[in-house]
Amino acid sequence: MIKFKEYIEKIKVTSDFNIEYDISNKSYLFNSIYIDEINCDIFETSTVELKNSLIDVLIDIKEPRKYIKEVLHEINKIAVWYESEKIFEFENFYKLSSIITCTKDNPISQSKSKYSLELIKDSSEELDDSFDDIFFYLITHKSKTKNYSIKDDFEKVKLHYVITKYFESIYSLIEYLLMLDEIVFKYGIEDYNQFRPIPKPNLRCTVKLSKIETANLFNIFYESGYFFFDLKSDKKRESAQMEFINNNFNYINQHGKIANVNKINKEFIEINTYAHIEHQKKVIDSLIDKLKEIRGTIKIR
Repeated sequence: MIKFKEYIEKIKVTSDFNIEYDISNKSYLFNSIYIDEINCDIFETSTVELKNSLIDVLIDIKEPRKYIKEVLHEINKIAVWYESEKIFEFENFYKLSSIITCTKDNPISQSKSKYSLELIKDSSEELDDSFDDIFFYLITHKSKTKNYSIKDDFEKVKLHYVITKYFESIYSLIEYLLMLDEIVFKYGIEDYNQFRPIPKPNLRCTVKLSKIETANLFNIFYESGYFFFDLKSDKKRESAQMEFINNNFNYINQHGKIANVNKINKEFIEINTYAHIEHQKKVIDSLIDKLKEIRGTIKIR
């Protein structure tokens, strides 16, 4: 069982990030990892682990509020700095200079940016749901950097994105601590396990279709009665339909890049218009052919 002193040390390590600028590669590192190699999901994963570890600590102590407040005091140090210096605004990037260390004569890194500077500079600012977070962030900062007229700004924006995601996890932990503190104060807690966070599933359903094709496919099964929502209200049923597809499906676009289907409401509206009648028939015919193909592979054992 983890002890409180061990947990506080974990909080201190989490709060003590470092930033390095590698002159040789003209790139930033966050906690000794090149920003192009960082998967920001690790911040959320780490926060879930800290929440679970906190529950382990609270189960084993007599004065939970005292320790919750001590953890809050420790992690608030970095949050107060972030807020007071307004680091969340890219215009204040220069305020990071005092904590950035510079190194040179490093080996040439093999890491590559997911998106090149040229691609971002040439891309339209008309965004749709196929873009991921980092692409969206780079595009929306074009105006703030005069379309990256200073090349180094491209690296700065990528670093700023990483810092922003990092602090999202910090605030998630703070909100969790405040929630526990309030509940302990008002009601007391006997079963702390009920407040353990549920990690996100590693697997998600992926559909190798466009958004409109995904909407059509779902609608086919919905109209057939194979998919249904046991709700009396038409409005609630439509809402459930949208929420299901939004939360459970990804689609792969024509370039093979996986993209989140954050909003597919527009596609559900479009499938009922005249222009998409033939498209619906095409999806149905394609499904029939695929089902026949699958049926042909089924053999009696």
